[in-house]
Amino acid sequence: MGIEERLAELRQKAMTRPRKKWYQKWWGIFLILFLFLIIIIIGGVGIYILKTAQTINQDKYLAALKLSTQNNKILTEGSSQNYYMGTSSPEITIVEFSDFACPYCKESLSIIKEIGIRYQDKVKIIYRDYPGHSNSLDLALAARCAGEQEKFWEMHDELFAEQDTLKLNELSDMAENMGMNKTKFSKCLSEQKYLAHIQADISDGDKLEIKATPTWFINEHKIEGAIPRDNFINIIETLLKK
Repeated sequence: MGIEERLAELRQKAMTRPRKKWYQKWWGIFLILFLFLIIIIIGGVGIYILKTAQTINQDKYLAALKLSTQNNKILTEGSSQNYYMGTSSPEITIVEFSDFACPYCKESLSIIKEIGIRYQDKVKIIYRDYPGHSNSLDLALAARCAGEQEKFWEMHDELFAEQDTLKLNELSDMAENMGMNKTKFSKCLSEQKYLAHIQADISDGDKLEIKATPTWFINEHKIEGAIPRDNFINIIETLLKK
């Protein structure tokens, strides 16, 4: 085969050689890499936006949860005008919705006093009124009027101690025997001076779906009925260990 024939054969093979597809060419490869980079960027931006939205939603949820918890705490514990024993900076807060005419509440008196003394630096015990007997409102008013003269807890204990025999017309004499100004106490009682405070307790109790007394909220955990002493102490000890 001559040179000219050989060159013609090579030219023929070159003309019949399959052409490269677009993605095999340098500009096709560059285009693919460019598009891949764009997809990565878009995906990264999307993930960032999604995470940002999740963070915002989480912050909103936590803020709402905090507000809900705060509102529930206010609803449970009531205003600063409710009387309490123990520390103002407690590890455990016990709220008792009670009734001075309730025999089951009377049974809890000794337990509450023991806890109040034994854990006085760790526990706060808040008393709230939820009257349900015929004389309950008058007794609740008497305790509040005694509180006006800084004798709430003394009257609290005496009302429960004399629950079975106490007559309403003896309340002013009882106050005088406890060292209170009888005239001031009687005026407070007759005017029902603290009725609005008791009604606020009742309103909160209704929202908390209280059915009977005593009802307890121990660190906002609701427990209905009288709690046996050993059980009560175990609850306190368990919460203090957490």
